[in-house]
Amino acid sequence: MKKINSIIFDMDMTLIDSFDSFSIFLNSIGSKYYNKTFPKALFRQLWGEPHREFVTKIFDGVDNYENVKVHIENTLKNKPLIQSAIPNATKVIKELYGKYNIGILTSSPSIDAKERLKNAGFNIDHFEIIICSDNTKFKKPDPRVFDTLNSWLTTKNIVRDNVLYIGDAIVDFKAAQGAKICFIGVTTGFDTKRKFISEGLKSEYLVSSLSDVFTAISNLN
Repeated sequence: MKKINSIIFDMDMTLIDSFDSFSIFLNSIGSKYYNKTFPKALFRQLWGEPHREFVTKIFDGVDNYENVKVHIENTLKNKPLIQSAIPNATKVIKELYGKYNIGILTSSPSIDAKERLKNAGFNIDHFEIIICSDNTKFKKPDPRVFDTLNSWLTTKNIVRDNVLYIGDAIVDFKAAQGAKICFIGVTTGFDTKRKFISEGLKSEYLVSSLSDVFTAISNLN
């Protein structure tokens, strides 16, 4: 039986309800600078890609990433992206804090990750480590995204058997599975319970709300 002492979370649609607001934000960039907007279906298709790849593909044929990035950064300086926490997320983090080592591994960039967490009501001090897309050359579902945790794990004297990853997407599950890290799926994103189970995740490691993760963790321990 594994003893979990460290929990790493995905961020978007696991802790932060970000899809709609980010889609609107990028469409505002497209409209203002390029007189161009993009269908929601395209955002949904590309959701989960690392930030650079996501933006590049959204603006494919419109402008290159570096130019769009300048518009994004300048816009964020004047008006930070305000997003809400997934229901119960801030409460769950508060309850886990002090009992577990808590971190984040996300496909979002570091430019505004902490700011978005703060604006969503999270206490940044509750997260010991935050790994973003620009901190690694790998992307989920490649299990090597977790290699960026190695120095932190060594410093804390933690082995991977002690680590749990919680995410809302199949790519989160596959990355954790490949890295031999325990996983709990939360269906607050776009991937359903049925889809997770069809990919091999047992139902006892699936929850519909973050408030149910305590039971799922007890199933691991």
